[in-house]
Amino acid sequence: MWNGFGSSTQQAVIVKFRVLLSFEYPLSLAAKDEAQPLFMISVVSRFFEIAARFPLRPAILSPGQPEVTYAELVSRVEGFRLGIRQLGVGPGEVVGVAMKEPGDWVPCLLAVLAEGALYTALDFQLPATRIQFMIRDSTARWILADAANHPAAKELAPSGCEAVILDSSSQTGVETQGSVTAGNGLAYITYTSGSTGMPKGVVLGHENILHEVDVHTSALGLTEEDRFTCLYPPSTVGCTRDLYGALLNGAALAFFPFREAGMAALRDWIRDQRLTQYHSVPPIFRELMRTMEPEGFLPSLRTVFLAGDRVVWDDVDLQRRHTFTSCRFYTGLGTSETSSLYSHWFVDSSLAVRQATLPSGVAIPDVTIDLLSAVGRSGPDFRAEPLFGGRILASRRIDRRQFSWRASRRRTVLPDG
Repeated sequence: MWNGFGSSTQQAVIVKFRVLLSFEYPLSLAAKDEAQPLFMISVVSRFFEIAARFPLRPAILSPGQPEVTYAELVSRVEGFRLGIRQLGVGPGEVVGVAMKEPGDWVPCLLAVLAEGALYTALDFQLPATRIQFMIRDSTARWILADAANHPAAKELAPSGCEAVILDSSSQTGVETQGSVTAGNGLAYITYTSGSTGMPKGVVLGHENILHEVDVHTSALGLTEEDRFTCLYPPSTVGCTRDLYGALLNGAALAFFPFREAGMAALRDWIRDQRLTQYHSVPPIFRELMRTMEPEGFLPSLRTVFLAGDRVVWDDVDLQRRHTFTSCRFYTGLGTSETSSLYSHWFVDSSLAVRQATLPSGVAIPDVTIDLLSAVGRSGPDFRAEPLFGGRILASRRIDRRQFSWRASRRRTVLPDG
């Protein structure tokens, strides 16, 4: 169990990581002492446990749709499970999920996991060639779609893959009553952006998700009182972090179509829904901040979490200008291949006067970071390649062995060290 940023293990990692960060700072981020270890249970077992504790709390919020409570979400999960069983989907098999409304695709993903299968979430806003590649590469035998997405799913489904309409409310049969079918420990397949070539499929297990939730629950102090933004497409690791970070803590997950409705509407939604956890890539945050009145605030936010693109000190200044002093700025570095983040921290804005580049944080629990240099030195201006290792790293295919993954991203140490 992680003992917090102040542990001797974390101090050792800082020493190895110092050349990448190029600075040292006081460690003040403490873990929750009462946080429960999550590794010996599945994602869905944990979800059913949380739903039983908070049945009437809101689970899903989206504009124009009724609020979905945890009790209602469980009912929808069970409905989808019956449909999945009737299709003959077995443990360890892969299905694609292509649904528009969060009130449909969220319980459908949970239902797939509850049946011991794996999912790959399909975003039909992506190019058709990429979606077809994902379906073929994942070996999905079914695409579970709603009525709106079914025509496109049927057109894109390759030979050997069947596109079907699945609706949780229309299923009848034997109740599963919160049981969970044993699988092979794997949960879903996500795909890299393909910026360095073909997209790569990354297989992630229940342990990967639970480790991520455990780290963020401890670091951010998450509780059932939190209300999350969910601004990432369901096919991304960013969405997975928000989805399970909320649902495995009894918190509410707030979806908003900001690209259609606009950033001013998103600003008002955050205020009206009293959201506490904001998470997006930096460009989306900057667009949101441009809609703020000079003296305007987002008073309910207690964490602004930016990742997925370059974060700069100006982003921290925007957060401080438009949130209360109790709100903290959180960031880190990560990739799909390392099961999301491999470093993180709460930004200390006082360091801006000494560091032109905003540092990336310290290694998360159970991840080791070494630096490789072709010239074997660690002085000013040298370029190092980070090497990540740990048992939670994800593999390209079903291979749970511990291994290391060498990143292609490079960072330069500033002349001041």
